[in-house]
Amino acid sequence: MNRWWRGCIGVAILMVTAVGCGSDHGSEQRGFENDERENMVASWRETASQQTVDDLDKLAGVAFDVAEDHLAQYGEFYPVAVALLEGNQGALIAPDMETEFPETEAVLAELYKAIEAGADDYLAVAVLVNVRIPSTDSDAVEFQVEHNDGTAIRVVAEYALGEDNAVEFREPSVSNSQPRIWG
Repeated sequence: MNRWWRGCIGVAILMVTAVGCGSDHGSEQRGFENDERENMVASWRETASQQTVDDLDKLAGVAFDVAEDHLAQYGEFYPVAVALLEGNQGALIAPDMETEFPETEAVLAELYKAIEAGADDYLAVAVLVNVRIPSTDSDAVEFQVEHNDGTAIRVVAEYALGEDNAVEFREPSVSNSQPRIWG
């Protein structure tokens, strides 16, 4: 997959520009490659507006980059979200937890509270969770990508960490999902 939005990640809520954010990694788009698009569940692409498809593709690329950055830096991560705002702006959303090692479910609950509080400002949101796939005994990134028009998809991409936490994602699986925020 191509690189996109590299170097724009921060902590808490950070406003950034989607393309050309000052990163020295360039600004080529990272989303779903053509062969990945063909493997996706077609129904959401066939029924969604072109703007929704573009927004969700863009946000999926951002979500991969956020996950990759967190995995490369820490080897794991607590749930976080990225939101797409008007004007191709983005926001990284991470709740401020009172304990150093909170339970994942507690982080998710606070994360969804924060998202719902700002939902009127977002075009789309992706909630990222680092998960373990028991059937393959592998780590994966799972994210729910949801547009404010009610379109929602679930993406799961297994990954492996190499030397110096270099992240290698495997082919993502994409399926339709139920909207949680704008449902």
